[in-house]
Amino acid sequence: MSSFENDSESNDDIDEGCSENYKCLLCDNNSNMVQEFFEHLSNSHQWHLKKEQRLFVDQFLWITFVNWARKTNPECFSDFYKLSDNQRMSFTHPVIEDDDVLMIDVETLFGSSIKEDTKNLEDVMRENESLRLKIAKCHELINELVSKPSLDIIKDSKQAPHIYGKSTSSIVSTYQPAAFLIDKFVLKGLQDSLSKNSESLIRDKTILNCFNDGGLLSVFAAKSGAKQILIQQSIFSETVLSVARANGVEAKIEVISDTQAADVLFCDWMSPLFRKPVQSQISSFIQSNNASVFPPIACLQIIGVNVAEALVKSLIPPSSYLGSNISPLVEEAYNKVYHGNWPGDFFVEVTREREFAKIDIRKSGELESLCKKFSLSNLMTKQINGLLISFHYETDTGEEIVNSRFSQFLGQSLILLRKPIDVFEKSIISGDIRFKWNDSIEVANQEVETIFHEIAQATPRILRDIESVNQQAILLKHHMDGVENDFRKMHIDNNSIIRELERLDCERQRVKKAADALREANRWSMLVNSRQALMEGDANVDQLFQLIIDMDQSLVYMEHMPDYANRKALVSSTKDRLETLMAPQFMEVLDSIAQSNDSQLVESLVHMISIFAAINRSSVAVQYYVTWMTNHMKEDWEKPCGHSLNLGPPADREIQRVQAYFTEVITFLTNQIQSHLFKDDSQAPILKAISATLEVISPQIGQLVYAESIPVSKRLNRCSELLKFTQYFADQLCCLFCTADDAKMEPYFEIARKLCIPLGAVSEIFKAHAAEILQETLHILKPSYNDDSQLLNDLQLTSNQLIKRLEDLLNAAVVQTKGIALPSFLDAINQTTKSLFKQWSNTLDGFKNHLIEQDREMKYEQACGMNISLSLVAATGTFSREITGFLKKFNQHISMVFRNIGRQDKTCSKVNCPFHSLLLPLIGEVQSCTNWSVLFPLAPQNDWLKPPLSDASEPITSIEVLLNRLTDLSKIAVTMAQNVALSPVKDILAVVPKLSVWASQPASGEVTLPDLAYLPQEYVTQLGQYIFNLPEHLLPFMDTNEDTNSAIDVDQGVSLVHCLRLTDFCKTEEQIASITPGIRSRLSSSSSVEAISSPATITAWLDWLLSGQVAEAFVKVVLEIPSPLHVSGNGGRSIPGLTPHGAKQLVTDLDYFLGLLEELGLPQPGDLTCLRDLVKASPEEFKGLSLDKSPRLVAGVINLRML
Repeated sequence: MSSFENDSESNDDIDEGCSENYKCLLCDNNSNMVQEFFEHLSNSHQWHLKKEQRLFVDQFLWITFVNWARKTNPECFSDFYKLSDNQRMSFTHPVIEDDDVLMIDVETLFGSSIKEDTKNLEDVMRENESLRLKIAKCHELINELVSKPSLDIIKDSKQAPHIYGKSTSSIVSTYQPAAFLIDKFVLKGLQDSLSKNSESLIRDKTILNCFNDGGLLSVFAAKSGAKQILIQQSIFSETVLSVARANGVEAKIEVISDTQAADVLFCDWMSPLFRKPVQSQISSFIQSNNASVFPPIACLQIIGVNVAEALVKSLIPPSSYLGSNISPLVEEAYNKVYHGNWPGDFFVEVTREREFAKIDIRKSGELESLCKKFSLSNLMTKQINGLLISFHYETDTGEEIVNSRFSQFLGQSLILLRKPIDVFEKSIISGDIRFKWNDSIEVANQEVETIFHEIAQATPRILRDIESVNQQAILLKHHMDGVENDFRKMHIDNNSIIRELERLDCERQRVKKAADALREANRWSMLVNSRQALMEGDANVDQLFQLIIDMDQSLVYMEHMPDYANRKALVSSTKDRLETLMAPQFMEVLDSIAQSNDSQLVESLVHMISIFAAINRSSVAVQYYVTWMTNHMKEDWEKPCGHSLNLGPPADREIQRVQAYFTEVITFLTNQIQSHLFKDDSQAPILKAISATLEVISPQIGQLVYAESIPVSKRLNRCSELLKFTQYFADQLCCLFCTADDAKMEPYFEIARKLCIPLGAVSEIFKAHAAEILQETLHILKPSYNDDSQLLNDLQLTSNQLIKRLEDLLNAAVVQTKGIALPSFLDAINQTTKSLFKQWSNTLDGFKNHLIEQDREMKYEQACGMNISLSLVAATGTFSREITGFLKKFNQHISMVFRNIGRQDKTCSKVNCPFHSLLLPLIGEVQSCTNWSVLFPLAPQNDWLKPPLSDASEPITSIEVLLNRLTDLSKIAVTMAQNVALSPVKDILAVVPKLSVWASQPASGEVTLPDLAYLPQEYVTQLGQYIFNLPEHLLPFMDTNEDTNSAIDVDQGVSLVHCLRLTDFCKTEEQIASITPGIRSRLSSSSSVEAISSPATITAWLDWLLSGQVAEAFVKVVLEIPSPLHVSGNGGRSIPGLTPHGAKQLVTDLDYFLGLLEELGLPQPGDLTCLRDLVKASPEEFKGLSLDKSPRLVAGVINLRML
């Protein structure tokens, strides 16, 4: 019986003494068999688990299910599927110790059918591909064992006294290449060259491809029209066929074992030089065949390199390139080699590049004579474990195919040395490379003859040996059959053996833990006695620390003892005692360090910090340190003012105090950082201390600087100085602390926000200052005026002073507050201008009545009120233009607040730095919500900035609202001018309904008089005189000459037009542009063909006023003529209010008015013309004429004439 059989029998004996105990998941029933266990669950509890194949997908799922069922005792096992992955993780710990149910191999019992069913064709193909690659890798390893490259670097003992060579030469012998690669750049260059010479090298050719390219050149040639591609049997054959199969050219690829005749030879130049089997095959092929060789000529170069381990482990065939398809597994492996920067990621050049030789593979003599001395100069002290062999390929005509100088990946082949070379900087590796061709052939022939001679002499002995070997093979076969049977039995019983071994291992660990606990119990008693002695006497810190270390070590082995919690509490109280002893010493040393530079104090402090860390009380040491630093910096604030910062003359003592405090804090922090007390993260405690200090000091700084007892202007100056010092302090903090890791930026932003707290009042202070300055402009205008020149002067003075103050305040907001106060400044502007606009409009409205009364006294002959009102409109337009221009400038400044926040020092270029690039936005963040809501959309888009919170305060009025108020003010001014202009018209036309001529009859008894007997009445001639004078007042505003005397008029014209365009007179921009003032006889002298838009706009407004408003007033009073009239003595019948005689007089008046408008060059008003035609028409004509006329006019005329 074999030893395997004996072992199996002994194992069977052990297994017979073991019995399995499968306890039910829901009750106390025990089963000895797995089948019984599942049948009990099915029959007694209706848990048909065998049908639930989802539970048997893997062993881990089964374990969590068993523990879940035992712990929760559910009614339905399907509730397990409702648990999430995280919830299932809580049931990984066994509920019952040594639970045999957990050991049921559910994957073997129930899971095999599930897994087999889930396989598909793609899975099988992927497994097949993986197996092929593994086989190819095994072939590669076997090939490396049996084949030896022919590169020898010969050692010269004269130049190297020992192995490393301290002289200028370091010569090492017999280093053999292990593997080599060809990169993408070479393949790309070869494919480009083949594309240019496709007809001579590929088209309808039989090609022997000797490149180690993973089949990429073969696929390229097949797709380019090659007849057939031959590849030699090698470790990469399966890979080549796989790539060809993926690209649909497998039919053109043939794997051959011996070199065959071909039209073209693709030679990679590595194989012929460094591999003996390939040397002989390629050499014989070249000598016996007239095939073309590609590439024919190459220049050989060598560089010594240090190759990274990641590249050494990734030596696999080349990856896919130029659209070739390979499996995802192979592609992922290729990418690890070819994706990256070779010189930076994979190897370091140790030697300089050295050109070796230029050879033609078709000339064997060049290969035989390639035996030259070479030397490589070392650039650094490094280990050389590889050589980069570079070939600059050329054609027969000298055209370059591939040049490594232009390759991102160097375009070189990598030779890995089996034994690395250690070299020193500026040393030289020298030797020679010998390629023995003829000598190798002669030696091989002699060896063949010797071998045949020996075989002839030893043939009888060989036959006897063969018979003996056959007998031994038969015995070996029987022995291996027995071994196979033993292995089969072991495979059957391996599950029970493994479970038993696991159980025995658990028992062994328990026994070991029990022994350790007993041993440590005795040691624990000694430690407790030592503790009592130390507690009763004068405890020494180091002694107590060592006691705690020993107690911690002993406590590890007593985790399962009943009184483990009490022992742990005893250790914790001992640590508290040690902390109590160390705390005063720790604080005392910190105080001493602040006053002295003694290095021993720092060492003592570091020692105590290490003790805190060893007893897991590092946080306590940090807290003590943070508290000490915080108290120290608070004391610096409370002591008298010290030296200054030389950032310019300080504003006063309070600002000087802040300046000096910032200086002392920076000095103190610099010293603490240089001490490096906390090795792991020395900045974290300091940052906590700064944050805690600023939380208390920043509000105090604000109270000191912004005392309410001082004037607003002085508070603003202090604010400007504080902002400058805060920026300087932030610069220093950035130099000391700031990090580029965004994940660690939270404490820095916390410090920056607390540093900006005193600047939170900037906006409100500037708003109060601006309101105080702007309120002075409200005292210029008076409630009422009787002198137009005085009113114009006051309006101009108000406008000029307001604009000047706005410009000065805008500059102050940008310079003193860095633009942060611009939103509050806009709020102050809105409040001031709102009152000013109301005051302005009230003044104009009050002065309107004065102008109307003045024109009435002058019988409307000169229309002086129109002239003055237009001047007031122009003054309002000037004011509106200047305010609008200022608002545009303001808008530009506020949009640029955060665009140039990088200061000139350029000390920090980080985007998320709270002390530089984001300091100004953080200052804006601490302003009021209304201010920050305006600035936040303009700030850089950064997640560290907090959006504004909504509050109950009123939002800042926008610029659009202010512009709308300006528009309303302009409309009020124009309306005032219109009322002044139309007031005489209304007074003159008021008599029209009262005239008796409308209902009268001629004295002659005729119905009407001859046409020449009708003349325009006095009211219409007076109206015509007034209208005729109106354009004269518009001429100064329409003058476009740029001479000195009329420059003011031009500006007034522009201002007048500015107001007119904001009103609602019925002219579009196109209609205004089409109006040519030259067609008006009274306006022709004031304009030219090249007139600017001001005359056109003014003329359009005049059209609207005269042809529109005056004509409409005329129509309205005519329709107000009373009709019918009751006349006594007429038989009780009424007569029309407009008799034929009156109608003819009305037509005469209307023709006069329309003719006047035509003479002025104004358009004919439609309603007035229509009214004339309806009044003039006979009763027979009236019906046809009134069909398309306004119903209002038709009804009015019918009523007047009683038609």
